[in-house]
Amino acid sequence: MNISDPATAFSKYVPSKALDTCVDWIVDYKIAVRITKSRNSKFGDYRPPADGKGHRISINHDLNKYSFLLTFTHEVAHLITYNKHKFRIDPHGREWKK
Repeated sequence: MNISDPATAFSKYVPSKALDTCVDWIVDYKIAVRITKSRNSKFGDYRPPADGKGHRISINHDLNKYSFLLTFTHEVAHLITYNKHKFRIDPHGREWKK
């Protein structure tokens, strides 16, 4: 995704009322967002910083805008939880749910 203008790139995928929040997250957390082909096993994925790369989120391209937003929010929750707890908690455990 073109990080120099995440609003334009992301506007196609999320409802307009959520666009500013999504762009804020991308910029504030320095997220590399990758739009992927359809995957049957998952809608999205979060990868923590490793090997010189920052936070990475991938999301299937074929989700409707609301499913895309929900998936992106879900993955950002993983990012926030990782920043706070690293690998010391369960991926969908109590801390993540908070």
